[in-house]
Amino acid sequence: MLNMRIFFAGVIAGVVMGVVEMLFEAFGGVGLWTPLVLIAATLLRDLQGLTPQAPFLPVAVVLGMMGRVLNSALLGFVFAGLSAPRLQTWPGLIGGGILFALIVFVAMWLVVLPLIDPAMLKVNAGWFALSHVAWGATLGILLAWRPARALIMRSEHV
Repeated sequence: MLNMRIFFAGVIAGVVMGVVEMLFEAFGGVGLWTPLVLIAATLLRDLQGLTPQAPFLPVAVVLGMMGRVLNSALLGFVFAGLSAPRLQTWPGLIGGGILFALIVFVAMWLVVLPLIDPAMLKVNAGWFALSHVAWGATLGILLAWRPARALIMRSEHV
């Protein structure tokens, strides 16, 4: 059965990562929409030849965000299945999320992107790495977070 908590943690972390990367690229002069358009270049192969300053292309932006969120949800399940059970404290989950995100970044930058979406290599590698850190930290925080009501209910039964 699909664990909705993990799913939404991955989705929210993906949105955070997307916004962080978009802002980095916008302030860096490349363009707000560039990361999403370049993600869409995985499917829309004619976008592979774009310069780093990609224009706003609505279909590409939607596809790029869908790709970002889908990958984030899937990788959120991977992290939750492999690492999260062993890292049950706040610092452990946040640190583990960041470490996992950096491993994902290295794999993406060195292996996956050159093979399936070389256009994405036009973004700034440092900013792309930092956006992965934001993703991992957000994922760790959301997986560590327990609603206050659940904590109160647990303390009443003790």
